[in-house]
Formats: sequence, structure tokens, C-alpha cells
Amino acid sequence: MSERTSFVDKESSLALHGFAIALFLFVVVRGSVLSFLLPPFEGWDEYQHLATAEYVYLNNKFPSIEAMVPKPMWDYLRSTGHPDESAKQLPELGVRNYRGEVWNQAMSAWVLPSEIETKDLKAQRLYQAQQGPLYYYLLAYLKRGLSPIAYQPWADTARFVNVALYGLSLVMWVYILTLTSNRRRYSTNNIRMSMVLAALCPLAIYNAARVGNDVLAIFFASSAILLYYLLLRAIIDSKSEIQWKIIGGSC
Repeated sequence: MSERTSFVDKESSLALHGFAIALFLFVVVRGSVLSFLLPPFEGWDEYQHLATAEYVYLNNKFPSIEAMVPKPMWDYLRSTGHPDESAKQLPELGVRNYRGEVWNQAMSAWVLPSEIETKDLKAQRLYQAQQGPLYYYLLAYLKRGLSPIAYQPWADTARFVNVALYGLSLVMWVYILTLTSNRRRYSTNNIRMSMVLAALCPLAIYNAARVGNDVLAIFFASSAILLYYLLLRAIIDSKSEIQWKIIGGSC
């Protein structure tokens, strides 16, 4: 059996835990600053994720893909600018982009709100309803401590929770790599460098600093992998011939 990193050594263990804590704090601070700087709805499909959770919050059930963005959100969506792709999805709601323009579907062009007449307001379908429901139920539960119309604080809180979950996911990967690495092939410094690079990746932290279900999936997957290796390590360390054979090993 290859020599593996041990958590028994007190000095190594303290260094490992210290690095994990520092990594987590770095990700949380960096992600929180980014989420604060990002305008509302700047993240991919943010308004859709919020609207799907709002539907769950209002109706206590998960929407079908034919359901529409809930009407109580309309004023909030109209009150602030959107990235172009988001505003293009909601022209019949009179949603503006960051430049204050509205998408005119007939002209396929951006125009000033005064140049277009919005008669019957109509919103977009909840296409994020094709996703699994867990994230949206959790997001709806998160809103229960806020005012029903406190959409921006709700979105900011959801962004922060995602950042924290991403930080915890990276921490778990510190331990996963430590558990599975061979000292002679993959040193502690290499593990730390890999995780620092992951924490510095602009696309990854941008994805974490938005309202979306990706980070929750990463968190659960990381948790499952860590638990698997901890269980595997416990079985190996138990030196039980029967348990070792169950996982396909040989004594």
C-alpha cells in the first residue's frame, strides 16, 4: 500500500487546518467583494433563479416550465437595469438594460422607453424550472426571514451563501487531495498551490458570486467524495480482512 499523508502528526495537522481556514476566508472575502460589485442580475440567469424560488415561496410548490415569472416580482425587475441578454428576455415587461434602453422585438434594436409603448405587461416563462427543485426550496426558505418585497437583500444573501458554500467546497478538496495523495508524487505544496489557483480562478469565483444552483451541486458532490474517502480510509485503517475484500482489495 502506498504511503499516504497522515492526519496524526500534530504539526502537519495544524498546518493543514490553518491553510484550509485561510483558504476559506480568502474565498469568502474575495467572493463577497465581487458579489457586492456585481450589478443586480449580472450573473447568468439570476433573475430566473430568483423568480423560480419566488414561485416556490408564493405557492409552496415547484413550478412547471410553463409557469411565468411571478407578478409580485415585476416591479422589482422593472426598477433596475439588466444585462442585455436578460433585458432581451423581458421586453414585454418593459425591462431596461444598464443603458436605460428597452429591447424592441419588432425592430430588433434597443430603443428608449419613450419610443416604445408597453400595453399589456407580460413576463417570461420560468425556464429554470427544468432544474432540480432542492436549490429553489432552500432559496425560498431563505426569504422567510425577510420582507416579501425585499428582493435585493434576498439576492445579496443568496450570493453570500453561494460564496460560502464554494469556499467550503474548496476546503473539502484540500482534505480530499491530502487523503488521496502520495507524498513522493504530490507534495503538500502542490496541493496548496492547486487550491490557491482554484480560489484565484476568475470564472469560478464569478460563478460562485451569483444566484444560481451550480455551487450547491459542487458542494454536495465535494461532500460525497470526501465522505467516500473518509469511509475508505477508515476501512483500510481498520485492517479488517473482510471489509478490505468488500471494496475489492487484497490482503
